[in-house]
Amino acid sequence: MFTLLFVLFISVYSLDIGVPAYFYPRYPDPVWEQMQGNVPTCEFAIANVDSGPGTAVVANYKNQITAARSAGLKILGYVHTSYGNRSETDVKKDVSDWAAFYKPLDGIFYDEASNKCPTVDYYMAIGAYAKNQVGGIVIINPGTVVPECMNATADMIVTFEGAESSYPNWKPSGWEAKYPANKFYHIVHTASAASLPGVVSLAKSRNVGNVYVTDKSYSALPSYWTQEVTAVKQQ
Repeated sequence: MFTLLFVLFISVYSLDIGVPAYFYPRYPDPVWEQMQGNVPTCEFAIANVDSGPGTAVVANYKNQITAARSAGLKILGYVHTSYGNRSETDVKKDVSDWAAFYKPLDGIFYDEASNKCPTVDYYMAIGAYAKNQVGGIVIINPGTVVPECMNATADMIVTFEGAESSYPNWKPSGWEAKYPANKFYHIVHTASAASLPGVVSLAKSRNVGNVYVTDKSYSALPSYWTQEVTAVKQQ
């Protein structure tokens, strides 16, 4: 009975879209408005001013973030960690600046994350700092499978970031099946429009709660954005 209930618990999570929104908002920006107009299927966007928060408030970002959150789109601030080699001081400075410049936000996205157990304490420390300074959710992006030791370091983990050509052969480690789908996020680039439905279906079947599929760099929405929203809604 417990196993059955647990499976049912996992299945209630819908597949949603999380966008690495590394494009400048010319407020009011029509590209950002496309994301805002597709809430709640488009659940969150990751803002990236200058490989992080930048050195001062940028009015267009401030205004667009406020508008996006008013529309129900969650906004996370981008911070890179150099695979656990960047100093905690520098990482925490970026988090503090996100809070000072753009708060309220909905969390922090730690990019270039490690997937090695010896870095758990590092990610636990900066994760706790993000919770204290910004609140919301913490995402780490190793971009590949991780051992279960990393599970406690974040609310969500990117366990795949790569080209569509390598996505069909991706395999989880195994421990992921014990956790709800909203623990996991996949980012699939270099994906054709023809491959879009299959990628979205694969993500759903792999117990993934958030996905992003694109044929472009992260500096623009994919050419098939409307079709992607529809495909995700249908899962």
